[in-house]
Amino acid sequence: MTESAVTLESRSSLADLLLKRRKRGVPLLTPLGNVVLSLLSFIGGFIHLLFACLSGALTSALNCRLGPVERRGALLDFRETVRQMQIVSWGVIGIAVVTVTSSGMVIAMETVDQLKQFGMASAFLGGGVAYATMREMAPVLAAVVATASVGSAFTAQIASMKVTEQVDAIRSMGVSPVRFLVIPRFVAMVIMIPVVTVIADYCGVLGGFVIARAHGIGWPIYESSISNFIAPDDFVGGLIKATVFGILISLAACHMGLRTRGGAAGVGRATIASVVTCITLIYFFDTLLTALIWHV
Repeated sequence: MTESAVTLESRSSLADLLLKRRKRGVPLLTPLGNVVLSLLSFIGGFIHLLFACLSGALTSALNCRLGPVERRGALLDFRETVRQMQIVSWGVIGIAVVTVTSSGMVIAMETVDQLKQFGMASAFLGGGVAYATMREMAPVLAAVVATASVGSAFTAQIASMKVTEQVDAIRSMGVSPVRFLVIPRFVAMVIMIPVVTVIADYCGVLGGFVIARAHGIGWPIYESSISNFIAPDDFVGGLIKATVFGILISLAACHMGLRTRGGAAGVGRATIASVVTCITLIYFFDTLLTALIWHV
């Protein structure tokens, strides 16, 4: 058999295989459809979890006024929330401080020489560093650090409980897994990410001042530049971003954990998917919030 005949035969067999798959009803757009269905499922579950957390947190707050049983349950919720706040703060603050301080120093290094060429280093350096830090670097970097250190841990913990049927056991005892597992992490993340962002704001500004001082710019001039350039809405806008990021990270991480399947391998896949999803959401909503807060 010649080489051309072999080639024609292989092409014919491939065409027959494709024809058989089409006859069996395997659509060509199945992968795209699966992606769309997964996306819609995630969005629906995310929104449902958001409203469940908001209603559960409100219920726990209102239970403080009721009888001793309700107050005891609200106290347990409060204690668990405080414990999760401690976990979030210790897991995020150290890395966020180092990251934002370094970023502030780098921005100052990259801009001070250029500003000196035009004689504007004293007037613009402090304001430029503070502007970039408060609007963008501090909230975004704090959120990314929280995703890598705490959000992934949330997903791994809940996913491990899911695959070992502990979540089903909690539900069988008449306790809502959302109230027991999700709401404390949700409230802790929403409170602590803005707090870490405020600390990171000051660290980024101080990091820029270290470089400014090395170039002969004193603190009064540096502070005057910040006062001239920074408005209250720059600081508040960064806190709004941080709050939204806290909501996104906590809900996405817990949602990915609650939908985990497949044993230990599923836990690993859920953790990776959680980190990727959270970082994607952070940068998408960062762009959206920047446009809504300062450019609309």
